[in-house]
Amino acid sequence: MGSKKLGIFVLIEGNDDLAFFESVLKPYFEKDYFVAIPYRYSIKPNADVNKLIESSRSMKYDYLVFADLDTTKCVSTKKESLLKSYKKFEEKKIVIVKKEIESWYIAGIKDKKIKGFRKSYAQKSETVDKEKFLEIFLKHYDSKLDLFQEILKYYSLETAIQNNSSLKYLFTKHLNLN
Repeated sequence: MGSKKLGIFVLIEGNDDLAFFESVLKPYFEKDYFVAIPYRYSIKPNADVNKLIESSRSMKYDYLVFADLDTTKCVSTKKESLLKSYKKFEEKKIVIVKKEIESWYIAGIKDKKIKGFRKSYAQKSETVDKEKFLEIFLKHYDSKLDLFQEILKYYSLETAIQNNSSLKYLFTKHLNLN
């Protein structure tokens, strides 16, 4: 890739998304950008989020939006919903996480070091929501934080990209894996 770009705002929904961004994704963003700034848009008024997008353009910063698919049936419907709510978003800058961020966590587990893990969970990661994730694993850990820290300790991005098409899409369309 050519020279680095100034910066990027990475719009995320929640704390678990932030932890995943900081631990797994940020180093890949920083290969292409001098600075990668996470922004929790889900807790901000829509007008503030739209102002951030306008500001990013005037600063010559990029932005990328992450949103969970949740219970929405298809990616295009979820993107349409976001575009209606946030008038400044561009469709090509939205990445839909299938099904929720917990799917990306579970997709990268590749060995038995994580209590309660079975390989089939990672291979079906796109069907795992937050509730199922916690049901599978939380009984083996003192807290969700302990669980996430344990997963990230042994996380394999290569495995995760093989197991989750939305994570693969992120790297294919927006990030350089090398």
